[in-house]
Amino acid sequence: MPQVVNHSIELLANGGLGMAMFSL
Repeated sequence: MPQVVNHSIELLANGGLGMAMFSL
């Protein structure tokens, strides 16, 4: 998997987790 794609997925995962925590 390309590094750029891997980084984008990691950013999306971290952002989703942060928004889930914030909404709680």
